[in-house]
Amino acid sequence: MVVFARSLFATSLLGIIHILLDQTRYGELRVLGCQTLFEFVINQTDGTYMFNLDGLIPKLCLLAQE
Repeated sequence: MVVFARSLFATSLLGIIHILLDQTRYGELRVLGCQTLFEFVINQTDGTYMFNLDGLIPKLCLLAQE
């Protein structure tokens, strides 16, 4: 049950990060998305969710160019 809950939390958090990074009119929300993503990545004990991060790379690249 704990593994399932952790998996559900991680998937939900990645969805929230996607939404935060899409907020082009609200810079504070995008910063919050970047900070949350950073914390998510550094707290990974294995590479389970690294594949899910591929969808965030284009958004991060666009954000870096701004």
